[in-house]
Amino acid sequence: MKHLVTAVLAASILLSGPARADGSLCDYQLAYAVTVEADRIHLINEHQTWRLHGDQLYLDGEVQALNAGERKQLNLYRQGLAQLTADAGALAREGISLGIEAATLAMAALADDQAADRLSQQMATVAERLRARYDGHHLPAGTLRDHHLDAVLEAEIETLVLRAAGDMAGGIAAFAWSAITDPAHAEARGARIERLVERRVQPRADALEARADSLCKDLRKLDALERRLDRFDLLRSVAASV
Repeated sequence: MKHLVTAVLAASILLSGPARADGSLCDYQLAYAVTVEADRIHLINEHQTWRLHGDQLYLDGEVQALNAGERKQLNLYRQGLAQLTADAGALAREGISLGIEAATLAMAALADDQAADRLSQQMATVAERLRARYDGHHLPAGTLRDHHLDAVLEAEIETLVLRAAGDMAGGIAAFAWSAITDPAHAEARGARIERLVERRVQPRADALEARADSLCKDLRKLDALERRLDRFDLLRSVAASV
């Protein structure tokens, strides 16, 4: 029994964790929402809007005076931020896919065929909605803060978990009865599911972790360039503010 419970819990963690994959990078948060359009980037919050267009900088529509060195730095920063946005989106989408797959494998073991099909369809729908939020062109404000979970994503996951719990109620009861009447069989079944999840998920999870580490390094370089520009404060270190 403990093996199957472990597998389900691990899958649940994977499902919620990568959904905020760009939320645990180096204890940073975004002070603005980011939108990337070709050679333009918009930084928007409730107070002001910055636009980075090529090597030009605009604040609320007004061009800002920059010398040649600053324009060069701004252009490098814009390119780096565009790449970071794309990479963070790709990382989040892969993490979401991984979490959905792990959770489906684990929870399907507790559901009958019809419930498993419903679970798969529900997860696919949620996955598409989550991926759409991390399309490589947008980052909502605050998403780089490690203890922040986007409220919309949290609601999607909570709804999915509640539906799945209802669908699995019969399967959980059956499995619990099986653990009483034939504990060896139940334990072996749980261990098989756990191994399957680990075999299919762990290598990709390790690769994701390496990509996140690389993205973290890029983020710190971008932050250093932003501080040299000293025009706006998009990237804020949570650790530094504590």
